[in-house]
Amino acid sequence: MKRWIYRLYNGLVFISLPFIFLGVLLKWRKRFLRGVQSWTERRGYLPQETVRQFSSGRWWWVHAVSLGELKAIEVFLKDAPANADVKIFLTLVTPEALAWANDRKMANVIAAAPVDLPWMVRRVFRAVKPQVFISVESEFWPNLLREARRAGARVALINGRISSRSYKRYMRLRPWLAALWENFDLVAVRQHEDASRFTDLGMRQNIIHVTGNLKYDLPLPERGKSHNEHDGQVIVVGSSREGEERELLPVFNNLKSRFSKLRIIWAPRHIERIQEVENLLIANGLEPVRKTLGGSSGSW
Repeated sequence: MKRWIYRLYNGLVFISLPFIFLGVLLKWRKRFLRGVQSWTERRGYLPQETVRQFSSGRWWWVHAVSLGELKAIEVFLKDAPANADVKIFLTLVTPEALAWANDRKMANVIAAAPVDLPWMVRRVFRAVKPQVFISVESEFWPNLLREARRAGARVALINGRISSRSYKRYMRLRPWLAALWENFDLVAVRQHEDASRFTDLGMRQNIIHVTGNLKYDLPLPERGKSHNEHDGQVIVVGSSREGEERELLPVFNNLKSRFSKLRIIWAPRHIERIQEVENLLIANGLEPVRKTLGGSSGSW
């Protein structure tokens, strides 16, 4: 039965690829074009100079998807090589995460994640030969997990979580999940609620450990006084998506009329939308100033 589950999954992925490809191209054209150069890696082909690096040392393969997940494990990526005497091979999906990781040299080798089809994933495992494969948060890619096990790697999940929304969907798939869960040797979750959800979904209780949220291990940036700091109220809108800013602006304008020192810190979910959000704020009579942690001064 487990064999047929994987065959069904792989068949659906293979058939869906052209439609996924077209959908991404139409909806996220700019992001798609930024990621074109990584398509060789996404098919499981790593440059020969990269493959040669795997011939020495002990390697852990860490897989995440987005910039948010990458930032959450930043301390882990920094501490693991020294504490475990290993090298890190890091794979990511989104162009923003790849750019961020490369700019900060967050691992020994960084590459675009292969498409989750067995022959593409298998190529990478043959090149890397990792001792450990680590997935982040809720990235349960069946072929990555299965091929990791087949390649002789131990399989772990760190900063694991299952949202209430995902939990309801997974419960409908519970009979099918056993084939996925059996690949794991260790599951480190954020909180007890996540541990309970994994157990409800059929995960072996003895491999689940509550270790807290790795994001809280990040050091806080130093706060320095600047000419823009004030004693007024601040609203933070985090991870906003297209259309949400336009809906929230009237609320902010209403509050601004009541609290003269009110300011807003806006953090769009996708970095490429910053200019779009900035133009929207200017059109509504606001004077936005861009700011990054450790970067330029100013606030919105």
